[in-house]
Amino acid sequence: MIDPISTSAIAKRRLLVLAGVVFACALGSHLLYVYHFAAAIPFWDQWDAEGRGLLRPWIEGTLRPAALFQPHNEHRIFPTRLLTLLVFELNGGTWNNLAETYVNALLYGSIPAFMAYMVGRADGTRGTRIVVLCTILVFALLPYGWENTLVGFQSQFYFVLLFTLPALALLAFRPEGLGALVLSLVLVAASALTMASGLLAGLAAAGIVALNLVNRRIVWDQALLSWVLLAAVAVIAYWKIPQIEGHQVLKASSLQEFAHAMLVAIAWPSGRLSILTPLIWAPAVLGIATMLFRRASATSIDYFMAGCVGWAMLQCAAIAHGRGHEMQQVPSRYSDLLVPGLIASVWFAGRLWQWAGSGKMIIPARALATLSITALAIALVARVPTDMAQMRERHYLSLIQTENVSAYLRDGDPRHLQQPLMHVPYPDANRLQGYLDDPILRTVLPFPEARGLRPQ
Repeated sequence: MIDPISTSAIAKRRLLVLAGVVFACALGSHLLYVYHFAAAIPFWDQWDAEGRGLLRPWIEGTLRPAALFQPHNEHRIFPTRLLTLLVFELNGGTWNNLAETYVNALLYGSIPAFMAYMVGRADGTRGTRIVVLCTILVFALLPYGWENTLVGFQSQFYFVLLFTLPALALLAFRPEGLGALVLSLVLVAASALTMASGLLAGLAAAGIVALNLVNRRIVWDQALLSWVLLAAVAVIAYWKIPQIEGHQVLKASSLQEFAHAMLVAIAWPSGRLSILTPLIWAPAVLGIATMLFRRASATSIDYFMAGCVGWAMLQCAAIAHGRGHEMQQVPSRYSDLLVPGLIASVWFAGRLWQWAGSGKMIIPARALATLSITALAIALVARVPTDMAQMRERHYLSLIQTENVSAYLRDGDPRHLQQPLMHVPYPDANRLQGYLDDPILRTVLPFPEARGLRPQ
């Protein structure tokens, strides 16, 4: 049974206003982070993936459409490449990381806005909605994913969520619709073209299909068809992932190391194996279990949130597998992938409170909800100083990188590039020198020195 959704014009306008407010808050905060901490100079993978591999052939007129689908390391980053070309042209043919990050802020703001829109659609859950919307707003304002905020190339982390979350919502809110299934498959396939772990969108969607079947929202025939199609997309995407020899050392080397890295990933944002972790995730586990045993009580938004939990757990597993060797903390760039699951856990904290009613479980349910939300708040507040300090450090390093590159462009002395790691914007000084000496790339760099001009 699908929960009733208000379709009045007033209700729709309120939903759009709500989403717009959240979008504006997320956009404004991240524009401030970009303004204060980002830099124009391309950083790390941008030199390979954007400069030499994309912009150079684009300028020469030799870029082939197939090149947009070629892998970058383990990933296929089709939307990111398209966005890079669009920003490059809109920016007057200048390759500028700052321009990319300002545009990325628009993508980022759309994610919490979409989550807020979904939560706003739920009826009969006012208290839960208010708490969850506040949680979404807090996440929208904080700098936890600062690596993605400050580097334009990281837009794939936003694209994967912008494709995955609507795919999950379609299967949750329109379980019997063939059109919804087709569109969700398209979105799942698009997720696989954003980054390697995007293929897990299909598995998270398959989990929603399973819940739909258990709770008799769909029949076996439709479930089997959905699973086959979703599995096909996931298998093809996995089959197409290239094996990067140099990255094998980053993977978990044993089951024990994988399990340790998985626990570290699940512990975010509370830190390494924190005691807060079980409290934060307990409502999600119990909420999904309750959906299985109290079928009539679950609404469409519950199914969507269950899919978000599944997505987050799958991403934790992917992080643990691909980057689990001696992993002690979750890199900030991966944290954006986990946030929908944490928001969902807050949702289920409120739902457990409601499901308990006035029976004997009301006190434990309220206690768990209170403790879980408090634990998440403590974890988020505790990590803000660290995130801010890391952003400031990256900004300081970007100033050093800019000065060293500018000095090389002025006098051509390679000693300016023979610097400690992170004092130049690429880990190989010789390759960086080759990029800077490239006559095509040199003319599109955001430095007056690159074009023989005196810096202002």
